[in-house]
Amino acid sequence: MGIKRESEVDVTEPRPEPSPARAGDTVRTQVTSRWERVFPDETTRDRLARLRASYEALPVETWATSRTTDTSVIEVGALGRIVRKRWRFHELRDRLRGIGRTTAWADSPAAREFASLQAGADVHEQDASGLRYPRPLAVLELRQGGLLMDCLLLLEEVAGARDLATWLRATDRRRARRDVLAQLGRRAAGMHALGIVDGDFHLRNLLVDPELRLWKVDCRRLRTRALSRRRRVYDLASADVGLRVLASRTERARALRAYADGLTRAERHALARLVERLRARLAPDEERRLPPIDASGD
Repeated sequence: MGIKRESEVDVTEPRPEPSPARAGDTVRTQVTSRWERVFPDETTRDRLARLRASYEALPVETWATSRTTDTSVIEVGALGRIVRKRWRFHELRDRLRGIGRTTAWADSPAAREFASLQAGADVHEQDASGLRYPRPLAVLELRQGGLLMDCLLLLEEVAGARDLATWLRATDRRRARRDVLAQLGRRAAGMHALGIVDGDFHLRNLLVDPELRLWKVDCRRLRTRALSRRRRVYDLASADVGLRVLASRTERARALRAYADGLTRAERHALARLVERLRARLAPDEERRLPPIDASGD
């Protein structure tokens, strides 16, 4: 899935610190039709200035941080509150590693995630049985000598949403918990029925909004293809890693039953065994990130 490029602008003018772009940098902006509707009367350079301003905007709310990315909510002009996900490649070894991954000359991680989110949102508009995806707005890439130095993804905010792991820790309403986890099973089944595999169903990448609807973020590997049983099980197992820590056995079973609706009892048991086997392999790294809560098993 490629990114539709409506404009590409080379900017060579120097910028004062602490701005990330410097003289000689190449800044490529990819402006979507959604962005055109938001700024219908502005020139490409005006839009680029808005994108640049989003680098330096102070976070209103921080979603997640890691060694190479920061995800936060910011306020940018007429757009109001939007989500900014920023990749950083501080060390030379990180930039050189990009050559082996072909990111030095190919699309950046931000551009690839843009494509996945756009595809997921388009699919949900056509068939609402799967997960919801926030609409991406724009991508900004900064390169020096062909090496990717920095990249940025802007996307719509899911107002009032919390990641599923945080939501489960904070929510003790049993009916709401069970309804959300049953919805997770149904939505995963809907995606797989459409031939879509995500490959990263960890709870920190799933959002719950105030209306208890589920959204998927951090979509670097969304693909449409003929699905093997192993690909289906991998999505279920990656979610079950966190559910084993943060949900009761009854709640986990409810999610799996919702996914396996229509299967025979023997098929459901076989599916559960496969999920458990793969979950045990994925668990060590993920469980360290998820502090347990007290969830009764009744």
